[in-house]
Amino acid sequence: MTPSEHTRGADAATVAVAEIVHTLTESFDAGTVMERVADAARRGHRARAAAVILLDSSSIELSAMSVAESTRPDDALDTALYARGPALTAAADGAITMIADLDDEHEQDRWPTFRASARAAGLRSMRAFPITVMNAPVGSVVVHAAEPWGAHRPALHGAMLADLAAIALSSGRSGNRSASTGHVIGRLLEDSRQVSMAVGIVSELMQVDPTRARQVIVRQARAHRVAVAQHSRAIVMAQNHFRGDPLLGGLLSTPSQEPDDTRSFDS
Repeated sequence: MTPSEHTRGADAATVAVAEIVHTLTESFDAGTVMERVADAARRGHRARAAAVILLDSSSIELSAMSVAESTRPDDALDTALYARGPALTAAADGAITMIADLDDEHEQDRWPTFRASARAAGLRSMRAFPITVMNAPVGSVVVHAAEPWGAHRPALHGAMLADLAAIALSSGRSGNRSASTGHVIGRLLEDSRQVSMAVGIVSELMQVDPTRARQVIVRQARAHRVAVAQHSRAIVMAQNHFRGDPLLGGLLSTPSQEPDDTRSFDS
């Protein structure tokens, strides 16, 4: 990366943080903020993919779920990768975890299952930034790169985004009212379950694998100018009402006018 490219990337990352901060000064939806955090994490780190994961307290075993993801156009990862290994460790322990290079033979003992899956998916490095609310870890911002992490990625960008996610969770809204952190997290986890159900529906309708089905849902949500969770919920509700309609009453077809996405990051 040239010095000018590095400067442009740093400037773009700063703009992304400023936009999220501005969002938090207004009435906002926590789910939308999580999506913006994931997108800013991927673009700001010039990575292949990023996600926000939250711990699932309803599970008997330690587990987390992805509540927002961002990938490059026409790319996707198995969402299970986001909430495994070092990402789950960061979410539970409240400390940054990282793999600088999956091919480094000196660091193969920790998270071996995750390492094998990540390598098979074409990844080379990752970093997870913990999200903590009142000193309690609740999740992490996870960034995956297709090349070794290196020294060119912004050092504080991920940590700032994790802090902004924590602010959104602790002062967020559920519907039209203020809600506790636990309630907000619970709703986001339920939204994630709705997305998973919608992925199954679209996968069956279109006869594609779940990764491709998720891409379709994300693309159509953006085209319809709604959150991914909102669009997924509509798909789940429409499966019976529009039985036999492969487009589910237009939910899987692109509106005539595409949204104007003029954000300042390059893909």
